[in-house]
Amino acid sequence: MGLCSTKELREQQKASREIDKSLEKPKSGKLEQSVLLLGPGESGKSTVLKQMSPEFEPTNQDILHIRMPTVGVTKVEVAFKNIKLTVCDCGGQRSERRKWHHLFDDTSAILFVAAISEFDQKLAEDDQMNRMEEAMNLFWRVFGGKYFNKSSIILFLNKIDIFREKIKTVQIRDHFVKFEGDNTYETGVRFFRRQFRDGLSPSFRKRMYTHETCAISDQVQLIINTVIDTVVQENLKDTGMI
Repeated sequence: MGLCSTKELREQQKASREIDKSLEKPKSGKLEQSVLLLGPGESGKSTVLKQMSPEFEPTNQDILHIRMPTVGVTKVEVAFKNIKLTVCDCGGQRSERRKWHHLFDDTSAILFVAAISEFDQKLAEDDQMNRMEEAMNLFWRVFGGKYFNKSSIILFLNKIDIFREKIKTVQIRDHFVKFEGDNTYETGVRFFRRQFRDGLSPSFRKRMYTHETCAISDQVQLIINTVIDTVVQENLKDTGMI
């Protein structure tokens, strides 16, 4: 019994060390994650992408920051600590969206950016379409297909600073008839958060994480770090490592 217990203990310790190696990925390699950055035009995606750079400044040890513009897509590969993060920023205009599906394979997470401040604005391409309605329709279409069955869904309700100021003079109800309650920041954010979520199937809702962001503020750095943690943890769960 004692020998068996000792053997089992050694096996458990060995398995634990293997997991540690996979998480740490010393010099020989890094934990690789792929994030697809989506959203309609003018939602602030490019600013979100640029906000990563203060954390990912190039060094000889563990930081690599490369921009490779392709047709309608900006690809950024970043090695941060022990995580290699590949972010694909796809053009948000309607004419660019047909290119998105080429990037759907092996995606760990989708970071979808929507400008909550644009709830009263129309599209540049279609002056009859509300920008937030377009963002929600696009969000639902992306996650209504056969792709991303295991990917984490991260929604950035962006430009909250503009939204906070705008609702002092603009009524959300004038543009979204389903809106009920006081025209406050908290009620407005809760409404739009629920609108995005309710259009998803239950299986997708379980993997959805929402953040209120101002891409030009320092606080977004903390949110991006949280997002990276979420992506890594969900990926490790899927592989059975935690």
